Amino acid sequence: MVQINNYKLKIVKNMENNNTNTTNSKDNNKTDLGPIFIGTIIFSVVFLISAYLISEAISSLRSSETITVKGYAEMNITSDFATWTGTFSSTANNLSDGFAKMKTNKERIEKYLTENGFSSDSIEFQILASNENFDYTPHGARRAGYRFYQNFTVTSFDVYKIKSISSKITDLIGEGIEINSWQPQYSYTKLNDLKSQMLGAATQDAQIRAEEIAKSGGSKIGRILSASQGIFQITAPNSNEISDYGINDMTSIEKTIKSVVTVRYSIQ
Repeated sequence: MVQINNYKLKIVKNMENNNTNTTNSKDNNKTDLGPIFIGTIIFSVVFLISAYLISEAISSLRSSETITVKGYAEMNITSDFATWTGTFSSTANNLSDGFAKMKTNKERIEKYLTENGFSSDSIEFQILASNENFDYTPHGARRAGYRFYQNFTVTSFDVYKIKSISSKITDLIGEGIEINSWQPQYSYTKLNDLKSQMLGAATQDAQIRAEEIAKSGGSKIGRILSASQGIFQITAPNSNEISDYGINDMTSIEKTIKSVVTVRYSIQ
């Protein structure tokens, strides 16, 4: 009876030991898998976040890529307004003789201009001026009479008539009139009407240039980010002259207008 009880007692203890081992084994398994599971989750989250940040960085980099080009346009025009200036002068021993002589010369010049098709309204005479003339000797200066001079200006929308008269007026020298003719100034009065057209043409040229450059790099241009207008250059035909301050040629009837714009595009 005692032995049986002892045997039963051993069986019970063995079963308890087995249960304890099983429980400990389960606990050990839980303890071993926990950190691995949590680490896997953390790694996955970090990977996703990293992938997102890299994607955003690439997207941001692409959107920040730009291209800046210059566009150019030119147009030939003919001046439609001219201004011409001349000067006549004389000398006299006294003021009264000098003024009388200048008055006669003025009347002859005005008549000559009207005979060549210019109205009195297009002719303007400036103020008559005079200076004392002196002869200088070892004994000092001596008054030698007076020098008189007067400018006149002729304007016309007939630029070729101005060009012609500016070279013909010196014929009056043969009549005893001391006269000088200066280079006429030719301008274009409708320049502002052409500016928008010129800027549009220059911008189109800039777009073509930008598209070619982007295409060579396997990209396309996007929207315009900024644009700035350069200085208009008005030069004689076939001139390569350029200035940062702009050129406005006034000596040529035929002119070339040159427009430059700088445009910055985004790259797609």
